[in-house]
Amino acid sequence: MRSSVQDNFVESLYWLNKLETTHSLRVGDAALGLAELCNAQMPVLPSAVIGTESFQQFCRSIVWSSPFLSDFPHVSLRIRAAHPFQLQAVAEEIAQRFEQTDLPPLWLQTTSAELQGLSNRWRLCPSLTLPKPWTQFTPLLTEMLPVQYCSLTGIGTAIKQAWNSTFTAHTLLLMQERAIPIDQLRVALLLQPVTSAQASGFLTVTETHIQVQATHGLSKSLMMGEILPETYTYDRQEKRWHRYPGSITSAYQAPFETSIPGELGLVQQILTPVSDSWVLEQLQLEQLLDLAQKLPPLQSELQAVEWIFSGKESEELHIAGLRPAQPLPPLTAALQLRKEPELDDNSRVIAAGLAAAVGQVTAPILICEDPSQLQPHIVANQIVVLKQVGPADWIWLQKVAGLICTTGGHTSHGAIMARELGLPAVVGVAGALETFQSGQMVLLDGNHGQVLAAPSSSSLDKVSLSTPTKPAFDLDLKTTQLWVNLSQSQRLDRALHLPVHGVGLLRSEWFLLDICQGQLPDVWIQQQGADAFVSHLSHHLLSFAQAWHPRPVLYRSLDCKQDAAHSLQPANSILGLRGGAQYMYDSTLFDLELQALAKLCHQGCQNIRLILPFIRSVEEFIFCRDRLQVAHLLEHLQIWIMAEVPSVLFQLPEYVAAGVQGIAIGTNDLTQLILGVHRENTYLTERYAANHPAVVAALSQLVKTAKSLGIPCSICGQAPIQHPQLIPQFVEWGVTAISVDLSAVPTTQVAIATAEAQLKSRTAPSATSSTTQNG
Repeated sequence: MRSSVQDNFVESLYWLNKLETTHSLRVGDAALGLAELCNAQMPVLPSAVIGTESFQQFCRSIVWSSPFLSDFPHVSLRIRAAHPFQLQAVAEEIAQRFEQTDLPPLWLQTTSAELQGLSNRWRLCPSLTLPKPWTQFTPLLTEMLPVQYCSLTGIGTAIKQAWNSTFTAHTLLLMQERAIPIDQLRVALLLQPVTSAQASGFLTVTETHIQVQATHGLSKSLMMGEILPETYTYDRQEKRWHRYPGSITSAYQAPFETSIPGELGLVQQILTPVSDSWVLEQLQLEQLLDLAQKLPPLQSELQAVEWIFSGKESEELHIAGLRPAQPLPPLTAALQLRKEPELDDNSRVIAAGLAAAVGQVTAPILICEDPSQLQPHIVANQIVVLKQVGPADWIWLQKVAGLICTTGGHTSHGAIMARELGLPAVVGVAGALETFQSGQMVLLDGNHGQVLAAPSSSSLDKVSLSTPTKPAFDLDLKTTQLWVNLSQSQRLDRALHLPVHGVGLLRSEWFLLDICQGQLPDVWIQQQGADAFVSHLSHHLLSFAQAWHPRPVLYRSLDCKQDAAHSLQPANSILGLRGGAQYMYDSTLFDLELQALAKLCHQGCQNIRLILPFIRSVEEFIFCRDRLQVAHLLEHLQIWIMAEVPSVLFQLPEYVAAGVQGIAIGTNDLTQLILGVHRENTYLTERYAANHPAVVAALSQLVKTAKSLGIPCSICGQAPIQHPQLIPQFVEWGVTAISVDLSAVPTTQVAIATAEAQLKSRTAPSATSSTTQNG
């Protein structure tokens, strides 16, 4: 019986230009939709389809070891969600049998012969269909399935892998939750030749707008959520395009042959986002607009058109596929095109490093060997070059025109402080102290991480500053709030006009240096007295909190080490006496901070929250909690902790039981401690960052545990800025807020809104199904 099935397994390929509507159950929704576009003379890539009958016959040819799967795919799964390992075991057996079972040689030979004349490199996209009443779930399943790439010699393996991708533990669980019978799922495969791609993305047409998402190279980085794509919205009433920036950090190009015969790998290029260039030029936008206006109404559930500009001249526009339409956020504000000072022929690159803080400035250099000698009047309107900076350098930093550090990465103190102050900055410029001379006129480009010879039109008595401005989009975030990191009153007015829900991180070190005119807290107390310090801090905090009322302000208490020289030491001594341990060693300053907070609460301030920094143990937290009780704050103030020490990963329930009411994940320190890197080491920090799998796993555990414990959880490190591809995961895990620097608010807002819309589109059918069943 098995052999007769094998012998009859000779179904021919379907070609798009010959498909008919009667073939819907044989080729799936994606292929049928493309066939409609092909018949309408749209520029669809030449494509073939392996029909659903081939998949059904292949399953019947498998010798299953488990009686449970003997009639697969005619099988009913009745596995409780509390036992996901059972689903995993089923998925693993399906995968094993798919791999071990050979495709019929005659069928495979016939299929390869039909494809050979068109290309030697192919991509395989599952094309699914479900009959009523499960039709609504087709887009949801389609979105979960990966695209396979292969050479013609490896087509057999790729076909089985593509079929198998439909029956992972994840998809099986979805089908069980939605009560989708597995035998009702029709699985076809769309085969398309692979070419080089200059740009690709998705196009969605509505009655009022045409929306385009774009990325460099192939669309894999966009499908996988690895990048935040650029968005172009055409207003059909205004008849004009609006552009919105993304964060495109990688791109995939056409596959190349691997060392394994028949396999292909994608070439992944790591990109540095360029602020003055866009993925699509005006000519390409016009081509996409023309395509959108000619598109016939799509009958398929899949409404997003995948497009690709192939060829070296980027003039060949093709339609590659149909995907579930992702609801894009209602971007209502047009983005002004970014403009930077024009450079003449003399503007050569002198040095390069890491782009730490955006903006450009033309000003003279000031070499600094000893930061302790710097004063605000000395550094004013100059680009300071030094090894590194710390929180004690906050005051004079406010007067400089720009910053160059020889060490450090994106999460170094110099980079973070420059971003908060709005200073153009480049870090990790090795040899900068020897390369430059004081008085030398340069153009510091914080957008690209370069230092250039100043344009000839510059003069020593003229300082020009250009910082790209990005609009605040009016987006309605539903589940994940957007907060801002802010520590200085000078930028308060600008921050208040941003569409944020509050201040997610007010760093007390910088706030105190700011309000104490550069004096360290203990020095100020020696001169003015402890009572005056309490009154001074409470007065400025009250003004700050009132400006944001009723939006919350999360005040992080002092996290510093004090030595005999009274210098604020940051996390250079990351394993030293700091945070909660410092309070236990000497609680003098901490108690004064609590007195100031108590005074705020007694004056009716209700939107202030306290974050305890660098808490290593539950005992440290209990000590701090007891100090709050002495200050009569427990009934008036929410107590959060920074989740930046790995021990919090394993003891969060104990912390909550002891009284923790929220956590703010500090991804900078957490990354350092998990991966054993130092934020001032340029080499390490650029290779071991917050997108490392170990750090991502830690973040996932923290967010999900906090959610299960019923406490809010925010992320306030640099991870959402440096790795925006993580934002959809943050939203899906259930993070309650993401807090970023001022300059990152617009792009982060778009990223959160997009992630929420995508999550809603995936979960909406579940809500519909539940309503129907309950009714």
